[in-house]
Amino acid sequence: LDTALEGGGHPTVSQVPRHYPVTELINEPFIDFTLNSVVENKLLRFSDHIGDGKLTLLIFWSADCGHCKVELPELNEYYRKHRDLLDMVGIVKVPNDAIKQRTTDFINAQKISFPNVVDRSQKVFGQYQVRTTPTTVVVNPQGRVESVLIGASVDLEEELGALIDKLKKSQSEGA
Repeated sequence: LDTALEGGGHPTVSQVPRHYPVTELINEPFIDFTLNSVVENKLLRFSDHIGDGKLTLLIFWSADCGHCKVELPELNEYYRKHRDLLDMVGIVKVPNDAIKQRTTDFINAQKISFPNVVDRSQKVFGQYQVRTTPTTVVVNPQGRVESVLIGASVDLEEELGALIDKLKKSQSEGA
C-alpha cells in the first residue's frame, strides 16, 4: 500500500483458495477409531478395513446434506464395481435420534452396501479435520492417506482409476 500511495502502482489482489485441513493428512498414517454401525448397531473398527491389497475409502457424510444424497449412491455403485480392490466405510454426522432414523432410512432405501458408522459426538470428524460433507479420505493398503476427495462432483473414475489400475497390476504380478 505504501508503494501505491507513493505513486508506484497498485497492489494485486487475488482470491485465496479455500483451505481444507483434512488435506494436510495426505501421506500421513490413517487415524483409527471404533464406532457403532448405523443399521446393525455393532462396533466397527476402521483398522479392520485397511490393507489386504485394497484401497479403503472413508466417507464423511450427513443425511441432511443434499450433496451427500447424490454422492452416496454413486460411491455405492463404484464400490460394487470394484469390491475386489476397494473397501469403504461411511462415517455419519448424527447429533440426535431423528437424524439417525433419517440416516437409517436413507441407507436402506438406497441399498448402501458398505458399512456406515455413527459419529454422534463428531470426534472423528474433528480428528480428521473434516469441515464439509461429503469428504472422502482415500487410504492406501499400507495405511497412509493417499488423497482426499471433497464434494459431490467428484469423477470417481478419474480420481481413483489410476490407483485401482495400479492395484490390479500389482495383484496380477503377485499371482
